[in-house]
Formats: sequence, structure tokens, C-alpha cells
Amino acid sequence: MRRFYSIIPAIVIVAAAFAVYAQTLQNGFVYDDNHIILANEWIRDLARIPDILTSSTLFADPARSASNTYRPLLFLVFMAEQFVFGLESPWGFHLVNVSLLALNGLLLYGITSMLFAKDEEEHASGYGFLPPLLASLVFTLHTINSEVANWASAQAELLFTALFLSAFWIYTKGPQEAVGRATVSALVYFLALLVKETAIILPALLFAFDLIHDGRRIFKRAFNYAIFFGAAVLYMAIRTYAVGALVHEKKIAFSAFEAFINIFPLITHYLSKLVYPSGLSIIYEFYPARSFGDPRVIAGMIIVTAFVLALIFVRHRPIRLAIVWTALPLLPVLYIPALSTSATADRYLYLPTAGFAIIIASVALRALKRPGAIRLVAVSACSLALVSSYAVASFKRSVVWREDYTLWADALEKSPRSAHVHYNFAWSSLAKGDARSAIEHYRESIRLSPEGAADAHYNLGLIYTDQYIFDEAVSEFLAALELKPDFAMAAEALARARALKAMVE
Repeated sequence: MRRFYSIIPAIVIVAAAFAVYAQTLQNGFVYDDNHIILANEWIRDLARIPDILTSSTLFADPARSASNTYRPLLFLVFMAEQFVFGLESPWGFHLVNVSLLALNGLLLYGITSMLFAKDEEEHASGYGFLPPLLASLVFTLHTINSEVANWASAQAELLFTALFLSAFWIYTKGPQEAVGRATVSALVYFLALLVKETAIILPALLFAFDLIHDGRRIFKRAFNYAIFFGAAVLYMAIRTYAVGALVHEKKIAFSAFEAFINIFPLITHYLSKLVYPSGLSIIYEFYPARSFGDPRVIAGMIIVTAFVLALIFVRHRPIRLAIVWTALPLLPVLYIPALSTSATADRYLYLPTAGFAIIIASVALRALKRPGAIRLVAVSACSLALVSSYAVASFKRSVVWREDYTLWADALEKSPRSAHVHYNFAWSSLAKGDARSAIEHYRESIRLSPEGAADAHYNLGLIYTDQYIFDEAVSEFLAALELKPDFAMAAEALARARALKAMVE
């Protein structure tokens, strides 16, 4: 019976993940799936494996230049999924996403149980499995994570997190002085880096774990840290060769002062979404702060101060580690110039949600330290209400991810001043056969961002060509070429429109 009860949390975690997200198996490929998966020649040909291993991620798309991302293991996984499931239906990719979501929940359950067990004074009066289960369910069902659960291309977050959590588990489960254990953990860490760059922060988290739990022996683990440092250096060398530089290009032209000051609005945004995940969208409008007097900057500075004070004065070790865990994964995405399209994204909060979940579980654990039926009922009721609210909102959010049109219609409602959103809604409208709406929103996209509207002009030209409105088509292609003189497809389309116009005349 004891063994039977020990697997109940695992059953609950897996069942909850599939109950909430089973409907995603009916969803389609959306947004970046169209070029990262559907149009990706690399994942359909084993002969392209050398390209996958030695090139920037976006080189898979001939129309794109090198990017700041190098994720070869992700593409190899996509290749395997393509061979197993095919690309005609995305259900297999979504099945992998939900399975990884459940796996990560199981890993966090084990990690949280281990963290609480290391504090000998901590117990929960016979209900020790409840706080770790709460942490796992918060992590698995938190509405902010509906993006990674529903978006096939966001499998990068799920896969790197699975490897990240595994490496953390391997390192912390036994004596940290064990070189063999550290070596295996570092190998898994290296694999995580090959899925997504954010994994780079794992050694810092492991150092924080050692410092918080047994700081007096920190120097005895120097060789272990050297192993992780070596893995990181090897990865950076390979990545630099593939990408062409540490950061290939800056997507947003910010000065050093602007890059620094806008860290604080991002912190405010992320914490607000973590605490209260409402108004979620695939794209968020971001308006840069210009001075320290901006309320978002002030709020961000208050949050940073609160985090630092909590690390200094909170004595409960799991909470201290969880605070570090919540903050560390966000550091790489606070550098706005290296980001593209949007300065913020829900998927960046996936790993930080694990730290947030441990904080919530720690609070529940301390509430259960004193025995009492009323206390147990109150904690259980609050936990159930919290998890249920996440589950219901995540279920509803999955409907938005059904197809491109529903996804961009939702984004348009929340970001009506985003040129990128109008562009994608126009594209999805045209795919549904609504050329009138497509023209309207391509025009709005051009109005909002005229300097970056070459593609919008080009697509308008194609629509007008199909409608035999050749004067308008020629005008749009010329506008596209004026903005981007090396736009080969626009030049070809312009020649074709002129030829068709001449034939008609």
C-alpha cells in the first residue's frame, strides 16, 4: 500500500496535464511552426544533419539571415518527430509537447520533495507529499505556460527544461563532491544548451543551491564547477562558430542606458504575469521607458529590492533557492537588443514558473507543519482553488491556439497598435479566403511601421495581381523594392505584374 500511495502523485500529475491539454492534439501548426517545422528542409533529410550541427537555427529558411539562436538538438528531435508522425497532421508534435509537460511536472515533484527533505526540521505531519504535488501542479497547469503547451515550436522550452531539471536532479540528489555525478550532470547540461541557450544559467543555480545548503563546503566543489564551466565554454565555442558571433545581430537599436533602464519594465511585466496571468497574448506591445521616473521602472526597482531583501532575511532554504530559481532564467531575456519581434513572451516564464511553484509549495509546507484537520482542509482548499483556476484558464487558452486565425485575432484584440500583429492577422485572413480583411490589415501594418513594411507591400502586390488590379500591384512591388532593394521575390513579382498588365492592355 505504501508503494501504491507513492505513485498517486505521479498519476495525478500526468492525468492533470493530459486532461487540461488533450484538446491541443486537435490544434494545428501556427505562427513560426510554418517555417521552423513545415518549411524546414533540414528536418526532412538526414543528409542535412551537418547543416543542423554547424549553422544558425534560421539558416534552415533560405529567405532568412543568420540569427542569434543555435539549437541543433531541437532540430534533430523535430527530424525524429517528422519521420515518426509526418507533417500532414500536427497531433504527434502536440503529443510530444504534452508528454514533456507532464514529465517536467514529475521532475519538479521529485526535486521539490528532495529540497524539503534536506531541511530536517521541515515536515508536514504525515502529508509531506502534498506541498511537492502542489508545486508540480502549479508548474504544469499555470496559465502562463499554455503557450509552450500549445505551440509546437515552443518545444524548445519544454525539452531544454526537461534536460535542465534532470541535470539539477542528478547533481543535487547525492553528495555534491561526487565527481562522477557532477560529470553526468554536466553532460546533460551540455545537451540542454544544444536545445536552448537559456540553459546556460544552470551552474549559477547549482552554486546557489550549494551555497544555501552548505556554504562552508563550497570550495571543496570547485572541481565540479570547473566541469560545468568546461561544458559551457565548449558550447560557446561551437555556438560562436555556427552563429558567427556571440550575438550575431542586435534586433533593437538601444543605447547602453536604454538597454539598462528597460530591464525594470520587463521585470514588472514578467512578475505581474507570473502572479496574475491575465491578458495573455502571443505578442505584447512594448513601449520603452525613457527615464527612471517611469512608473514601470520604479515598480521594477522595488521588485528587485524585495528579491534581494528576501534572499538576505528569509531563512527557509527552499524559498531562498526558489527566489534565485525564479530570477535567474529571466536574466538572458532582459537584454532587449538581442530579442526579436517582441521584447516579452510568455514562454520565457516557463522555467521561472518552477521557482514560483516551489515558493507556493513552501508556504503550504510551513502551514502544514502544525497538525490539525482545519489547517489541512484550509490548505487543501486554497491549493485546489489555485490549481483549478489555472487549469480552467489554460483549457480556455488552448482554444485560442487552434489555428493561426484564432491566435492572431486574439492578439489583435490585445495589441491593436502592433504592426506585427496586423501583418500576421492579414496573412491568416488571406489563408481563410478573406482578401478584403487581408488588404485592410496589411495597410494598417504599413501605417504603423512604414520603415519595416517591405513584406506587407509585397503581399499586397500579390493580392492585387491575383485580382488583376495591376497598377496597384506594380505600385506595391515598387514600394517593397524601395524599402528593400535586394528583395528578389518582389523584383520577380514586379516583372510578372508588368508583363500581365501589358498582355491585358
